[in-house]
Amino acid sequence: MAKAQAVAAAAVSVVLGCLALTSCTAFAPVDHAPGAASTSAAVLVHPDGLTVFAMPPLVGVNLEVARDQLLALGSSILDQRDAKGLGRSPVIYSGWKVCAQDPAPGALVPIGQMITLTAAKLAEAC
Repeated sequence: MAKAQAVAAAAVSVVLGCLALTSCTAFAPVDHAPGAASTSAAVLVHPDGLTVFAMPPLVGVNLEVARDQLLALGSSILDQRDAKGLGRSPVIYSGWKVCAQDPAPGALVPIGQMITLTAAKLAEAC
């Protein structure tokens, strides 16, 4: 249920972000494989062929869930940083939470753009 709510929130973010664009009506939903059909409302193609998605709000979300959401939107270029500055790399993503994200929630992000998630272990403060 939470995943469906996150996808719906991303779709709303796309619509709101799209309203700020002059050629909003020229965007078209992207068709995905049957397993990812639920995200198609959140992924759009710009008239010049650029595929974009609305960046979901990920701060406070389990890192594994955040990665899954981004992959479902077509994003696979991810930089994960240690929020404590200790240079650690998550090995078991489910043991970490997102403390910061770049781009910000609601931003229209091209599929090939680097996304940075800064994370801390679940027991740590951000």
